[in-house]
Amino acid sequence: MSYKTKWLASAAAITFLFPTVAQAQNADTATGDETAETEYSGEIVVTARPGGSGQRKQDAAFAISSIDSAAMDQIAPNSTADLLSVVPGVWSESSGGQNGANIFVRGFPGGGDAEFVTFQYQGSPAFPPPTLSFLENSQLFRIDETVS
Repeated sequence: MSYKTKWLASAAAITFLFPTVAQAQNADTATGDETAETEYSGEIVVTARPGGSGQRKQDAAFAISSIDSAAMDQIAPNSTADLLSVVPGVWSESSGGQNGANIFVRGFPGGGDAEFVTFQYQGSPAFPPPTLSFLENSQLFRIDETVS
């Protein structure tokens, strides 16, 4: 027998000598009184994380802006340019109409065609950057796998 074969046989024998024990935890069952105390407040909390990576907003090396539905209702955006008006460091205006918005990011050179702005869905760009000035809210009907 070669050295490699002896080593593999020894490793297999050792593996089968030690029993593997699997244990499951028993969950405490809630009584009827404990279940009655839990109430649903009706509020849904949405957290924003870059690309689903589990990274917190404050630890990211880039800016992440998120707003809740109440703030969005207060803004009442007619276009993406209106929605971007709440993002710090971003100046947007729609002098070219709803589909011709100019977006400028502080600190980045640009002619207003949103070269340095991306809209992402779970870390993937929804539209390539050169077409962002033509991005309209009606185009974002619902980005979902269930919609064909």
